[in-house]
Amino acid sequence: MEWLQEKVLRHHTPDRLLIVLDCCYAGAVGDAAPDPVVANLRRRLAQALDIQAPDTNLGVASSMRKTLAAVSPWQRAYERDGATCYSAALLRGLNGATVLEDGRVTWQSLHALLQRELADYQPGEYGFDRSEGVVLAYYPDRPRVRTPNHQPFVIPHVPLPDADFVGREEELQRLAAMLTGDDASDVALLPAITGIGGIGKTRLAIEFVHRYRHHFPDGIFWLNMERPETIEAQIAACGGTRGLRLFADDQSELSSRQSTDFDGGMRNAERLSLHQRAELVRTIWEQPERRLIIFDNLEDPALLHQWRPRGGGSRLLITTRRQTWATTSGVRPLPLTTLSDAAGQALLLRPRAADRGCTIDQLLADPAEAKAAQAIIQELGGLPLALTLAGGYLAKSSVTLTRYLELLRNESVRHQSLNRELSEGLPQAERASIVAAFALSY
Repeated sequence: MEWLQEKVLRHHTPDRLLIVLDCCYAGAVGDAAPDPVVANLRRRLAQALDIQAPDTNLGVASSMRKTLAAVSPWQRAYERDGATCYSAALLRGLNGATVLEDGRVTWQSLHALLQRELADYQPGEYGFDRSEGVVLAYYPDRPRVRTPNHQPFVIPHVPLPDADFVGREEELQRLAAMLTGDDASDVALLPAITGIGGIGKTRLAIEFVHRYRHHFPDGIFWLNMERPETIEAQIAACGGTRGLRLFADDQSELSSRQSTDFDGGMRNAERLSLHQRAELVRTIWEQPERRLIIFDNLEDPALLHQWRPRGGGSRLLITTRRQTWATTSGVRPLPLTTLSDAAGQALLLRPRAADRGCTIDQLLADPAEAKAAQAIIQELGGLPLALTLAGGYLAKSSVTLTRYLELLRNESVRHQSLNRELSEGLPQAERASIVAAFALSY
């Protein structure tokens, strides 16, 4: 407080200086115990914050003094989860979330952001400003853009067949509750579908995206996080024609004659590098509109810290084999368990029933076959990937369930049915085998 008095509050026209005071219940300074330093600070704060008009006697047109406050001087600032919500929003704005069309961040644009994001807490604007439009930050490569009038939908997976999605309705509803609500706190919640390889994490994410697509009118963007060196290029690709329509898909960089007018058309503009295009997409992700971003196969917490949006209305869904996350990460694990017997039976036998034009009950009319089906599900541990592979094999094979059970018990994961490369029905064909999936998890 002594430093604050000496360096700032004693001077009417300080040099270019921005101070962010993030204090626990900052407004409670009025309730502090008697202390000369605190009393002097309170007096000076009241004097500074209560000035609502320029002091013409001070003269210089370029001087400026302005305070953006979370609340009025003597109210307590709202906090959640140990952080000052106001300061978090303020820093997001300074970091580019409130950039104007020309790349500037000003008092006015910051205040507008705070009023929008913290409307319930009435952030204040105090003091006087004799230099309208003072630039607090400048991002020449990150102008504010208007999103296209279509729903950007950048996802490499088509909807799964009904036969390939069973037994996860409860998990779908939990995801919907976490990601589709209107509460501002939902943005900070990062649900992570967790579990071993082959348990159905990506399947669940695919089903959620297609089933709840209408809840994210401003876009859905899918990123595969397995290879860190590809992430920036994937983000830049989200600005293509299927996404935000900022860039032409067939160009690694914009030509010198083409760019986007940010309403879906093309206009003349400068060439943008891969990094600049990725940063422009990230800027849009940090705006208030509601979007869904999927980080598929995210195992390294450092990648989450590096690439997650820092503000705005985007919701984030993670799939990961990592079971535990630091509480400070905001990640809320949603562990997937093996399928129930009923769901496992449907995944195992629906393809065979469809191929033979009968029902599952007709396939299991023989008590011995019904018993074998139950034993196969147990033998495969209720693992969705294993059941999908086995179901695909049984659909095209004449072997009985009883015989197939014998083969599994003799050969285990080495049986050919569990090591086939399926061309469809799986989100990741290159890891279709049980051995590959388990090896990756291990």
